Amino acid sequence: AEHAAATAARRGAARSGASVRDQVERLVAVLNAQAIPTAGSVIDAFNREASLRALERLRADLRALVLPRGVKALEAEAERAVAAARAELGGQLFGESGAPKLYATYDSGAAEEAKHLQNANFRASHSACA
Repeated sequence: AEHAAATAARRGAARSGASVRDQVERLVAVLNAQAIPTAGSVIDAFNREASLRALERLRADLRALVLPRGVKALEAEAERAVAAARAELGGQLFGESGAPKLYATYDSGAAEEAKHLQNANFRASHSACA
């Protein structure tokens, strides 16, 4: 009977209120069980990916530096790389709603990468002198 009602409904036959209610309830249950993206969540995900790409670019740029370097030269190169990756991030963000948080996350990650670079430079300098 249910199959016959569904077939009739697909053919444009009149449906009872109970049939429509049942179908809507099933549809709502299916939709609620899924993580349906909203426009905002898609934009947020896109922007998070942009932030991750900017940090990856920064890591690659910093790893490409030949070490050891003098402290001032290292700081200048690191600042240049951080600024370039941050500018790239700014050019890729969609919308402004989450930008401050994304920039803060990027800045925090960039500071960590700068610390790693300083440590790597110290180790390279120590190895060169040993």
